[in-house]
Amino acid sequence: MNDMAPAGRTKARKPLWRRIWTWTVRVVIGLVLLAVAIRYAFDWYATRLLNEEIAKIRAAGQPLTFAELAMSMGEVPPEQDAAPYYAAALDLVRVGDDPNLWERVEDGFREAEKADQPPSSELLAQAERLLTANHLTLEMLDHATVLPGCTHHAGVTQGGPASTGRLSRARRAAKLCCLRAEILAYQGKGDKAAESAIALLRMGRISERHPTLIASLVRFACNSLCVNKVPGMLRYGRPSEKGLEGLSAALLQAARTYDLAKVYVAERAYDIAVSREYLPRKTYITLLSDFLLSEEDYIGAPEPVPYGPLGWLAWWGEPVPRMWLANLLRTHSRMIEAAGKPWPEIPEAMKEVTAESRSPFLNMMGAILAPSRERAGLVIMGGLAGARCAYVAVMIERYERAKHKLPDGLGDVEAQFGVKMPSDTFTGNSLIYRIKDGGYVVYSVGQDKKDDGGEELAEFDSGDYGLVIRH
Repeated sequence: MNDMAPAGRTKARKPLWRRIWTWTVRVVIGLVLLAVAIRYAFDWYATRLLNEEIAKIRAAGQPLTFAELAMSMGEVPPEQDAAPYYAAALDLVRVGDDPNLWERVEDGFREAEKADQPPSSELLAQAERLLTANHLTLEMLDHATVLPGCTHHAGVTQGGPASTGRLSRARRAAKLCCLRAEILAYQGKGDKAAESAIALLRMGRISERHPTLIASLVRFACNSLCVNKVPGMLRYGRPSEKGLEGLSAALLQAARTYDLAKVYVAERAYDIAVSREYLPRKTYITLLSDFLLSEEDYIGAPEPVPYGPLGWLAWWGEPVPRMWLANLLRTHSRMIEAAGKPWPEIPEAMKEVTAESRSPFLNMMGAILAPSRERAGLVIMGGLAGARCAYVAVMIERYERAKHKLPDGLGDVEAQFGVKMPSDTFTGNSLIYRIKDGGYVVYSVGQDKKDDGGEELAEFDSGDYGLVIRH
């Protein structure tokens, strides 16, 4: 019985270092399991949010990709498609034998406008040289103008140098149209000047299929070129009633294309396309392929980079970009909803979206993009205000030709032609028309919504914004 342990003897305790090691292993394993559980829970939550956002967009019947956006606009028969002519026009834009000729002509015409006098004969000759060097571009634009459809998109689906180069050429081509209209007006060829202005306004169609923000801003800049030249065309060119009728119709159609909601829909498609390059393969390909991708979406798009040797680190981070994408889609949906409101309500609605998007971790991209989209929306509203002012000015000229006097108010113009004059985008009230200095002024009160009397027309965010027409 001596080899039996006495009753009540306790088991020998392990050394301290072994106990510390054992508990350390247990704690590490527990923490790893907890981290994995949290990761899977976060991933489940992010996936659920993403699928919910996609389901909401699908339920609203809105396009999510550029391919779907183009399909929603319908097909254009080849014989009615202006796209090949616009593409040729952009390819044919030339600086000429003098690389500084563009700048000298632009600066010269700008100084002539400031001095309120026609450009010199020498400056007109330099401008003619520029037009001669680009006569093929202008011919292609004129061919495109008469065709009803357009499927051109300037490569904006891929971004980067490919699109910026094309958009830069588009601005050059627009300036050529604008310059031709100016020269023709100074030569007293008002109807020809109006035709060139119409070609410039119609050129905005190159961004209709994929109206991303950058493409739309270029389009509105081109429209503004035309708007700013309307006073000179009316003063020096004095177009006939037929010329004015065509120009007023083109300006009205251009104003109708200012669709901020469509711009934000295209921006969402662009952000989704760009996310291919940055999101993990599983997040974009596996999760979204059933919802978003078609054969056309793959064309020209970079493949997501697969996980490398340290792929397990990327695996841990996968839920984060998924959460970012879900919140980005939510921000886009809110911006599209805000942009669908009447124009005067859009600024306040966009401010609310910007305030709701301020979450740098969970909505990093939305927090960055929402303020810029808000500012861009105000720029587009200003562009629309200018286009509407130009339309009203042309309609006043038509009234003056018919009645041999200026109207007492815009109501007289509406009664004469049976049309409703457009409102100020910033207030929803009528644009302001005043007779002054042997002519008249038509203006919007601008972003500050304060009527400064139209004495000094400035940018739309700092004062009254519109056109002064002198006879």
